[in-house]
Amino acid sequence: MHSKAKIIAVTDRRIMARPFADQIAAVAESGADMIILREKGLIEPEYRYLATECLAICTEYSIPMCVNSHVRTARALNIEDVQLPLGKMRELRDRDGLSSVGVSVHSVKEAREAERLGADYLIAGPVFKTKCKPDAVPKGTGLITDVFSSVDIPVYAIGGITPYNIARISSKGASGACIRSPMMTGGNLRVLVRELRTNFDAGLEHLQIAGDLVQY
Repeated sequence: MHSKAKIIAVTDRRIMARPFADQIAAVAESGADMIILREKGLIEPEYRYLATECLAICTEYSIPMCVNSHVRTARALNIEDVQLPLGKMRELRDRDGLSSVGVSVHSVKEAREAERLGADYLIAGPVFKTKCKPDAVPKGTGLITDVFSSVDIPVYAIGGITPYNIARISSKGASGACIRSPMMTGGNLRVLVRELRTNFDAGLEHLQIAGDLVQY
């Protein structure tokens, strides 16, 4: 049976184990479901340059690419998927050319607002401690439980997700996870993705068994 987990790779050129194009190619052939070109701190022309390179690789490997924050770049390159912080979602007046808009949230209040504004899915976190945001206080798996029960759109966990803890978020209602550091620094990314999916499904199986036990 094919895993229900959606594994989303999030890029960060600052920690890549290989040159940018090589790392994107490694991620693209890993079996991940989508690549979010995150790349914080770039002005629009710099980001668009990387996005053009990333899109060519994603097209070659037939993996969807999602643009983070830079909506103008998405439209210029005919990329239909964008992921936005809540503040930018509030400013999004026109969804022309965008088929999917994901929004990053950190609380139930933000999740509900993002859904009202038209988000197609949510990225909630940070769930666990993460090097990406070392000063951020982890929200724990309770955030996934609370957000999942408060909205009617898919919720993906982010922040410190690894094969060793991903089962903890699948059992809380997450539809999958966004993975940054392991995707940017790992060796065999095919094995990584396979382990992420296997362990995610193990969390779902545990939840199903627990439900059956409660019923009987």
